[in-house]
Amino acid sequence: MTVDSSSGVMLSYHEFKGGEFSSDSCWIQKRTEEGFSLEKREVEWHIYAIYVQGFLQKCSYFSREGEEERLTCEAHREGKYLYFTRYGEENQRGKLEVSTKPWVQFFEFDLYPFLESDATSFFSFNPHGGAAIGCKIYHLVAIREEIERLEGISESAEKIKITLENRLFRKFWSAYAWLDTSSHRMVRYEGKEAPWKPIQERRLFFEDVLRETN
Repeated sequence: MTVDSSSGVMLSYHEFKGGEFSSDSCWIQKRTEEGFSLEKREVEWHIYAIYVQGFLQKCSYFSREGEEERLTCEAHREGKYLYFTRYGEENQRGKLEVSTKPWVQFFEFDLYPFLESDATSFFSFNPHGGAAIGCKIYHLVAIREEIERLEGISESAEKIKITLENRLFRKFWSAYAWLDTSSHRMVRYEGKEAPWKPIQERRLFFEDVLRETN
C-alpha cells in the first residue's frame, strides 16, 4: 500500500475483549528502499516487520516486561518456504512450506494488498503455539461483503469476512475486518483467537502522518 508521506504513518487502535476495553496498540509504518517497515508496540509485545513490494517478508516478535524486551520468535520467507526460530531454554528452528501464497500477518496493513492481488488465498503464521503445537501455518481466505457506514469510525467501509480456506472447518472460525474505502486502512476488526475465547475488537481511533525532520 502507499504511505501518505515521505516518511510514514502512525495508526492507533483501541482494543476490546468481551466488550470491555482492554488496551491501546500503536503501529508505525515507514518507507524503506524496497518497500516499508512496520513496528507495533503494546504492553506485552513489540513486533517489527519488513515488507518488499507491498508484502510481508520478515517479522520479529519481542516479549516485554516493563522496559525489558526479549526476542521470542522471528520468521522470514524464502520462495515457497517460511523459516522460523523460536527462542527459549532450547531454541527451536524449522521450515514450513507455504507455496506461493501471500503472507498476511497483520490485517491492519496486509489485507488490502492481498484483496487487490490475483491470489485467492493467503497464509498466516502463529509464532506463539505451545510446546506441543509449535509454530503453525493457517491457510485463509478473505471474502468481500457489503459497504457499511460505521458511526464515528468511517463513512464508507468495506466489510471483509476472513475464514479458513478448508470449507469443512469454516464453521469453527471466522472474523471480520472493515477497510475504509478511501484510505484502505483497517478501521475495525472483530473476531476470536479461538472458538472458546472472548470476542476481540479493534477500532482505529487515531491516525497521523509522519514527517521527515532535517
